[in-house]
Amino acid sequence: MKKFFVLFMLLILVLPVQTFATKTDELSKAVEEANREKISYYKEGSSTIIHKSQEQEITIETVVDDISLQEEKEAALHKELYEEGTRLMSDGMDQARTFEEFKKALTEVESYITEKEDAFDETKEEFLKEKVEMETRNVIMISAHYKTVKDSLFTTKHHAFYYYDPDEKVLIPNDKVRTVPEVEAFEKESAADIVEDNNYLNSFYVVLLLAVMCFLPYVIGSFKKHLART
Repeated sequence: MKKFFVLFMLLILVLPVQTFATKTDELSKAVEEANREKISYYKEGSSTIIHKSQEQEITIETVVDDISLQEEKEAALHKELYEEGTRLMSDGMDQARTFEEFKKALTEVESYITEKEDAFDETKEEFLKEKVEMETRNVIMISAHYKTVKDSLFTTKHHAFYYYDPDEKVLIPNDKVRTVPEVEAFEKESAADIVEDNNYLNSFYVVLLLAVMCFLPYVIGSFKKHLART
């Protein structure tokens, strides 16, 4: 009995740790892949998660174009064009006695349709409205650092926020959640993570290169003088 109790306690302790490790690996992989794809001069493997939130449900509000009224007006126009165009064509056919008169009737129908369609195109934006779509998603908010490297020498540290959907296993675009209250609170709490690059080695490289550029002409000049003497 005691043996089973010990095993049970081990399972209680070990499983959450394994789940946490798996989740962290999953987040790190998502951040690493996103940076590799989107960040210029990204230094491979440099992404480091500073801290993350617990998984929580947020509501995303997205402003999109509502084209329902525009489509309704367009459908009404097509109906009108069909009915009026059919009537005009019928009248033109009845009155036409020659091929030229038939062509004239056809041209009048085409002109009528073109005029109506052009007029609608000029005003259709008036029927385009905006609406807010609500979307509920689970998200883990991440604060992380990453590095970029140029010329295989100059390294710069950066900071970024990431928003991971554990259900879809994808990162949600930042601009889509920027105004969500929970996101605003997380970014405010994580302000201390946003540090400026403090890689003093870059400054050393610059000073070294400047020193070489300054002293190189002197060294070359001295070498030439030495050759001239010999």
